[in-house]
Amino acid sequence: MPKVKTLGVDGNWVLHRAFHTQKYEARDPGAIIMRNFVSMVCKDALLFRATHILVAFDGARIFRHKLFPLYKANRNGETDGKSPYDYLDGLKTYLAECGIYCVQHHKYEADDVLCSLVHATKGDVAISTKDKDAYQYVDHRVTLIDSTAKPVVSLLRHKDIEKKFGVAPELCLDLQTLVGDSIDNIPKLLNRAPAIKGLQKWGSLKAWLAADLELRQQLRGQKEALKLNRLLVKLVPDIPSVEARAVEWNKSADMPNSYIALREFANPRSKGLF
Repeated sequence: MPKVKTLGVDGNWVLHRAFHTQKYEARDPGAIIMRNFVSMVCKDALLFRATHILVAFDGARIFRHKLFPLYKANRNGETDGKSPYDYLDGLKTYLAECGIYCVQHHKYEADDVLCSLVHATKGDVAISTKDKDAYQYVDHRVTLIDSTAKPVVSLLRHKDIEKKFGVAPELCLDLQTLVGDSIDNIPKLLNRAPAIKGLQKWGSLKAWLAADLELRQQLRGQKEALKLNRLLVKLVPDIPSVEARAVEWNKSADMPNSYIALREFANPRSKGLF
């Protein structure tokens, strides 16, 4: 039986790429954005030899905004008054027609959906993303794909994360809890260099706090901030609808006919499409 190999895609990231690479003078920018999006996804699927594809998008009412209203308040995705999300509904319809499974849960981010996919999938998983939040769920089955990297596609596996981020995947959640994330507007509680050094020495934030009086004094009065940061950076591993789809995929590596056709479409040698 062929091996199940699942590709999860950060749809927001790919949508922004497709949006910013299309030509505004085109008569139908939406069609170009959709074509660019699908070609990017399918090229990653070909690279990984995926048997199944899931594309995840952020929901409209993310639970993190209730916890911290300023979460991602520093973002602006518009260009000349246009936003990538103006094309999202049409894109989701197009993806469904192409046989690509799409998930947008109203209260979760794409990162949460992809984390749940990784936890529920038994076979190898590739995640197409450039988001460092994904580091926290990388294990021996998971490969992170960044096809925008130059001169060659970046493939990050478990052993590569520590070299790139400073700590192993198992400690990424602790590190982000301490150092925050300026991109997502999450406050910093400790500078990065001492945070990495302490986590490497003690093996976890919990053990470090228990053993180091100086750290406890440094974070005095920050108990609630620590708790909030952890809730903001920790990804959700058990979204039921994603788990159900992964369980179904775990049973078979058979690809739908529409997806097989897309693989041909995405092949760079196919009639000069790219």
